[in-house]
Amino acid sequence: MPDVVGQPLAQAQAAIQAAGFRFANPTQAASATVPNGSVISTDPAGGASVAANTLIRIVVSTGPEQVKVPTVVGQNEADATTTIKFVGLSVRVVPQTVPAGDPNAGRVISQDPAGGKMEDKGSAVTITVGVAAAATTTTTSTTVATTTTTP
Repeated sequence: MPDVVGQPLAQAQAAIQAAGFRFANPTQAASATVPNGSVISTDPAGGASVAANTLIRIVVSTGPEQVKVPTVVGQNEADATTTIKFVGLSVRVVPQTVPAGDPNAGRVISQDPAGGKMEDKGSAVTITVGVAAAATTTTTSTTVATTTTTP
């Protein structure tokens, strides 16, 4: 049995036929490492001693698994991070200064990609989180001049 893992489906099928085997309709599976349309595995495996005319089962990659990006705008940073990671995506946080007392402090102001979009599992979602500006205090000092008069 020829080893056809990693080969495009048409090339793999031609090699299997040329070696005197038959192949079943391929099944599909997601793979983060094998390109879309290429062979992930065969049964029996490549290199196995197999009788001529044996039916070979092929699994073909559909590419990386796709997941739906959750909408997290308005959530606090911790909840947004948990929600994004739960579906298999990674998070990149970009702080953005907002005025002191702004209700967006600690909350997601924007995200990229937008919620609802399909992305490869493991891809990053960038969230922009409001960070309150430090309150400024102004101190005023008063100087009183003292005058002494001598008679």
